[in-house]
Amino acid sequence: MGTCPKCGKGLGLFGGCYDFNQMSWFFRKTLSSIKPKLESAGYKESKAGVYDLRVLDAIRNWTREVAEE
Repeated sequence: MGTCPKCGKGLGLFGGCYDFNQMSWFFRKTLSSIKPKLESAGYKESKAGVYDLRVLDAIRNWTREVAEE
C-alpha cells in the first residue's frame, strides 16, 4: 500500500461502511445518489440501509504484512 511518512510503518487505505440509518437527514439526502452506483458496482446491502465496502481478507493480509515488518 504505502508507508507512513511520520513513523515509516505500513499505511493502508480500505473501503468503509455506509450506514444510511445512522446518518443525519442532510447526509442521507446528499449520499442517496450513490446507492444505485454501489449496487451497479456489485455491492449489496448487508442489512437494510447498510453498504459494507470493506474487503476483510485484504485488511487481514495487510495487518499480517505490517506485523512482520
